[in-house]
Amino acid sequence: MLCLLLAWCFVPFTGSTGPRGSRWSYDSGLVKDHEKFERAQAAGRIHEDPERHRLRQAVLNAGSRLRSSPCDPSIKPMLVAATSVLLLHMRQTGDEPRETVEIDGQTLDAAPFLNTDAAEVIREAKNGGVLHSEDFAPPIANQFPGTPPDKDSHWWYHGMFACKDGYPADSDVRDQN
Repeated sequence: MLCLLLAWCFVPFTGSTGPRGSRWSYDSGLVKDHEKFERAQAAGRIHEDPERHRLRQAVLNAGSRLRSSPCDPSIKPMLVAATSVLLLHMRQTGDEPRETVEIDGQTLDAAPFLNTDAAEVIREAKNGGVLHSEDFAPPIANQFPGTPPDKDSHWWYHGMFACKDGYPADSDVRDQN
């Protein structure tokens, strides 16, 4: 059982199929030759869709706010909204080559690479019990677990969004009480 839990937490999940059958994903686990993409980005050779960039930035901004105040319940709706809009947009545009780069003479999809940072925020929020299937519409909900019946079910999680006893998990304040 522990192995299944660990696999669920750390194995990249790739999403579903788009409306016309293509795969849509936001997980960096699908990026091969990450260093080549980094070099291409540094050289300005990656075409990034402005709308996707804006949507990724919204996820990063919400994630930053949640990281600063992981125990503030008013921040979760911002992350849910940003995640929903990004994933729905990606699902709707999954068949369209919007973000590309030429590497070694091949035109490649750059979306998984460009999604790396936003994917980390989404994955951390999922693993930390912040995001649940009930937070999302059906096309997105299947990528997230249901709300656990026990509020302490994520006791093992010590990531960037950890909140223990009303204090951030890395807080010294909790230790003084």
